[in-house]
Amino acid sequence: MPDPAAALAEAFRVASRGVLVGFLNRISPYYPTHGVPMPGLRGSLLRQARWFSVPSMYGLVRGTGVSCSVTMRSVLHGPACTWRESRLFDMLNGWISLSPFGAYVAMRMDFGRRMPVTPLMLRTGKAAVSRLAPGRQAATDGFSCRRKHGE
Repeated sequence: MPDPAAALAEAFRVASRGVLVGFLNRISPYYPTHGVPMPGLRGSLLRQARWFSVPSMYGLVRGTGVSCSVTMRSVLHGPACTWRESRLFDMLNGWISLSPFGAYVAMRMDFGRRMPVTPLMLRTGKAAVSRLAPGRQAATDGFSCRRKHGE
């Protein structure tokens, strides 16, 4: 991606409702250990990648001149050595945050004034979903896929 601003402007041009951009976060604990270019480590794909900070991505969005609402979330807030399955590490990395310091960030740009739609399961509860589709179970019990699969 030689020119991220041009790529974003083109995405805005062809999108009808909005754009979702995911990026590696330059201001996360993950960047110093896996993103900083170092001599002799040119083979690493992450060290060759272009990392963005949340403020720089906001700047790219505003630089396009497109009027949109922006929503941002990030994940994996600890260093990579904490990205494991355990209760302790889940408290650090097992949630989606408004904080701009997670290793991976998703930024959603919505055009227009459409209100977000509440999923049917949240609006009516699990029992109503069962009535609508007999013999089917919801994909989750509202919180975690791990619980459904016994993990």
